[in-house]
Amino acid sequence: MTKETLNKEIRTALAKFDQEGIKEKQRAVAWCDEKTELFDIKFFAEILLRESDPICKWYAIRALGDLRANQYAELLFDVLRQPDIEVGKSSLHLICARSIGLLGSQMVPYIVELLNEPNEATRLAAADTLGEIGHHSAIPSLSCCLTSGERNLQLWASLSLGKIGTESIPAFIKALSSATKEEALIFLDALLIIGTPSIIDAVIEIMNKYPDVVRFYLTGTQPERVKHFLDMLQDIVSSRGPEKDPAAKLLSFLKLRNDQHSQR
Repeated sequence: MTKETLNKEIRTALAKFDQEGIKEKQRAVAWCDEKTELFDIKFFAEILLRESDPICKWYAIRALGDLRANQYAELLFDVLRQPDIEVGKSSLHLICARSIGLLGSQMVPYIVELLNEPNEATRLAAADTLGEIGHHSAIPSLSCCLTSGERNLQLWASLSLGKIGTESIPAFIKALSSATKEEALIFLDALLIIGTPSIIDAVIEIMNKYPDVVRFYLTGTQPERVKHFLDMLQDIVSSRGPEKDPAAKLLSFLKLRNDQHSQR
């Protein structure tokens, strides 16, 4: 059976499911999503365009990403422009960000434009998508988000910069000069996501400006991330020696605070 014949049969089956019930249709689209190698890209694009059910759309969006359907990227951009819809523990915006991320760095300019959309959900999804793409060309736009004053946008932009990695560190250092305590906490979390020795200067700057922010983070909900960072600092100090090393100063502060917390 050729792809064309199979696609035609599946379309006919989906049309019948319109009369038989949404659950059957959802199962059919989910099955197609697991067998993407059997179908033309256009088949999933048609599902995304035609179907109103969020679950069917979710599977179609995921398939378009898996199939690297760059020619249908505009359909995915349109999903981000629309209100988000939750699908289980995911959502249409979340799966769309994941799929666009698979299409590569050429998507960055188009997603950057969505950061200017009036709909907040679209702006947040755009910031998330840039992190899923993970290309350094998105850093300038995400850096502007850090100082936007929009707390949710700052959160998503920080997370995305953390995903991009060490090239994002100067953006955090620049934003720290005018950061509030709450913003510094957001930046600290993202820096520890990066988790390389390159973040030490930025973390020290936060410590010098808002030591209580660092203390609060150590008593928060990321024990594994904090442990990784402390272990990294210890390795640096052990290899370089403690004299005049910024890592030693930071380790001393962090271990002191961590020990105080452990004794409570």
